[in-house]
Amino acid sequence: MIPSTESTSSWDSCGIMVEFIALMLPSIFMSDWKLFVIVAAIGLGVFYLRHYVGAKAKNLAEKEDLKDLTRIVERVRSQFERANLVHRVQFEAEFRVCQDLWRDAHSTFREFV
Repeated sequence: MIPSTESTSSWDSCGIMVEFIALMLPSIFMSDWKLFVIVAAIGLGVFYLRHYVGAKAKNLAEKEDLKDLTRIVERVRSQFERANLVHRVQFEAEFRVCQDLWRDAHSTFREFV
């Protein structure tokens, strides 16, 4: 009888251990699952934020580059307009001189003919 009580008490302690493991196992798996979900969410969040911030930085750099290029284009355009104005004034002055010369030459020709 004594061996049988020892085996029963041993079995009871094993049963208690099995019940304890059965109760704790889902919470361990559940906490691991929750931990996995949290780590995955943080990883995806970091991945998304990394690309989002990278895209924002790229857009900001392109915007600044575009501002610089616009300034350069406007500076060249204003220089071209100034040079064009100078050439137009010179052309108009030369054209008036040519017109006056032609008018004088034509009037001289009419006097002799």
